[in-house]
Amino acid sequence: MSETGEIDFADLEIELANLDTALAVAVATLEQAGASVGSEILHEGKVLRQFGTTQRLAIFLDGVSLPADVYANLDFDDVVTQLGNAAGAADAAR
Repeated sequence: MSETGEIDFADLEIELANLDTALAVAVATLEQAGASVGSEILHEGKVLRQFGTTQRLAIFLDGVSLPADVYANLDFDDVVTQLGNAAGAADAAR
């Protein structure tokens, strides 16, 4: 986590019986699960493979750092709808 409470990265440790044959399976499985573009598989501190097929957008509303009227007048459902419309259909990015 960052100092502001945002996610900096997630670390997932996977033990593979055979790195050569299992690497492609691991990548395919993680991409099918929604791995973000720029994900990496590391081995002994070195990047073996970059992968990922999805893009992410994170919006952090802490509820305290902006003036109170911003939060009082925020229509969160409308914000989510507008973001969804701007992003387009989920299948369009694939």
